[in-house]
Amino acid sequence: MSKGFFKTSLAERLADAALPLKPAHIKRNLAAISLIVTALVTYAFFHTIENPSSKALFITVSAAGILVGVLVVLYVVILSLIDLRIYKRTKSVEEVLPDFLQLTATNVRAGMTIDRALWLAIRPRFGILAKEIETVAKEVMSGSELTESLKRFADKYESDILKRSMSLLIEGINAGSEIGELLNRTSQNIQEVRTIQKEMAASVTSYSIFITFAAIVAAPILMALSKQLIIIVSRVSSNIGPMPQQGAVIALNAVGISAGDFRVFALIAITITALCSSFIIAIINKGNVKEGINYVPGFVIVALVLYFLAEKILGSVLTGFF
Repeated sequence: MSKGFFKTSLAERLADAALPLKPAHIKRNLAAISLIVTALVTYAFFHTIENPSSKALFITVSAAGILVGVLVVLYVVILSLIDLRIYKRTKSVEEVLPDFLQLTATNVRAGMTIDRALWLAIRPRFGILAKEIETVAKEVMSGSELTESLKRFADKYESDILKRSMSLLIEGINAGSEIGELLNRTSQNIQEVRTIQKEMAASVTSYSIFITFAAIVAAPILMALSKQLIIIVSRVSSNIGPMPQQGAVIALNAVGISAGDFRVFALIAITITALCSSFIIAIINKGNVKEGINYVPGFVIVALVLYFLAEKILGSVLTGFF
């Protein structure tokens, strides 16, 4: 169960994501990749340092820091990808849950017992939910209590909708109430909640459009324009030089930052802005920050491409004026 980003072990995450991988293999591969990246980065910086004592200090101190940093980043990335898979599995279960509950309610009203109704409601289109109900049915056939199996099934996923539905079903079974009507009402409530969520997301579409435009269109263009202004100021000031005016000297050839340094800053700033905006939009539209992982590649790529295009176009246009 994914109750927190660092609160569950890697083995539990892999089990929740249904990935046939062993934690030891993943950790071993992460360590190997980290060592390779650290060796490459250390080798690249090693030849840029001329002082032998500085080289030794860099090898002993910086290399260790790079190794730890790369290992942490890769581990966080792996955890994020596994959590994304768990989240997608949860959403796929929630999508088909109302239809499954309605079909189960129909079977119960036809006179079937609840465990048989659940079993006969399984359809291939239910995907992951069908496999989970098959597991529940097999546990019941092997002697487990139906309520305990349903509780274990609900605990596998961090889904309030699924947990409430299974909790209501378990309480209905224990109380001996009309299960068919209970399942039908639960299905209708889930559909109503989903409709309300879609209406709420539609009502804040303007905010999403504004954030998207600011992050992947306005920010790259403004950054490219700022870089061109630095180039122009540097070029003009170098041509003009110091200008005497009323006994004072105005130095126009002093530029605080170079165009190359600003470009590095711009790329980092655009990437961070795209990352943050993707998560903000995911919260606004979907109500869950994990959805932002789906937006990250598109936002970052589009923002960087627009920056390079704007940099090239503005460079060719403004060069003719200055």
